[in-house]
Amino acid sequence: MKLLTACVGHVVSDSYNPRHVNHFNPFEKMFVGHVVGCMFSLGAMAVTGLAAYQYGVAYGLTTLIVHYGMPLLVLGTYIVIVTFLHHHEVDTPWFSDDRWDFVRGQLSTVDRHYGAIHHVIHNIGTHQMHHMFTRIPHYHLEQATEHFRRAFPDLVRRSDEPILPAFVRMFKKFAQQSTIDDDAKEHVYK
Repeated sequence: MKLLTACVGHVVSDSYNPRHVNHFNPFEKMFVGHVVGCMFSLGAMAVTGLAAYQYGVAYGLTTLIVHYGMPLLVLGTYIVIVTFLHHHEVDTPWFSDDRWDFVRGQLSTVDRHYGAIHHVIHNIGTHQMHHMFTRIPHYHLEQATEHFRRAFPDLVRRSDEPILPAFVRMFKKFAQQSTIDDDAKEHVYK
């Protein structure tokens, strides 16, 4: 663990706590250097909203829902399932603010394989390395993960369960065990 802390310790200073970032404020310390990109994103969302409105006016609400709403719903559902599964698994800890640090937080993610679409979605199932070293390009994630698993087998969190059964199982556990005492230092799903 000390080696990993040394490797990534420079990324986050003691005075900066990314758990308390307002992700809707483009001027947050975390986004320094990205303000222009954030403003561009806001502009792109406004243009997309206007285009969707005009499409709906021209072709009707049903066509807008079929051509834009349904694909957006499928993509949104996919993103929710993937994100949920990367951060929820039995015996994967969640830490209180006083116990959390960058390395613990990043290693509390779960690698999963997404079958036939694993490579299409840029190997995002190699989530521990994606979190630990965010600048690794997606085409090197598999290789980095292989080296990490070999060097630190006791730190690896991995599930090979099919995605939809895993989601249903973990969502049930989440629904039953999501209330955590305020004084809890660490929470794991059982």
